[in-house]
Amino acid sequence: KEPTKVTVFDVDYVVAKLGENEVVALEDKCPHKAAALSQGRVTASGKFQCAYHGWSFDGTNGKCVEIPQIVKPDGTMPSVVPSKSCAKAVPAQVHQNMVWLFPGGGLEEALLAPPPPTVKEVDELGFRMTT
Repeated sequence: KEPTKVTVFDVDYVVAKLGENEVVALEDKCPHKAAALSQGRVTASGKFQCAYHGWSFDGTNGKCVEIPQIVKPDGTMPSVVPSKSCAKAVPAQVHQNMVWLFPGGGLEEALLAPPPPTVKEVDELGFRMTT
């Protein structure tokens, strides 16, 4: 549940593992002031939170779910958050204990793409992976 910065094809992403086989990824840039989301945290509800001003984003779709500076007096968010406040989500999945990102498009394109390659040695007894 820690935000981790990875770079693929010279683009920085922030990735977090939420469950055993659930990962989420965003471009590592807050839309507000371009701060690195990887310097922030993952909230208890599994959202990426920017360290700079506290904006929070849903890692599955990039939607901005909280902007502390515009919370209403009753503690709720406005019903409409500007679309330019959203981060860019990147489809991600775990396959053979490795995280795979699909930087080539959105979820619809990722679902049509072939699955990540399977390395048969990874499933063999005695295989070790070192990071």
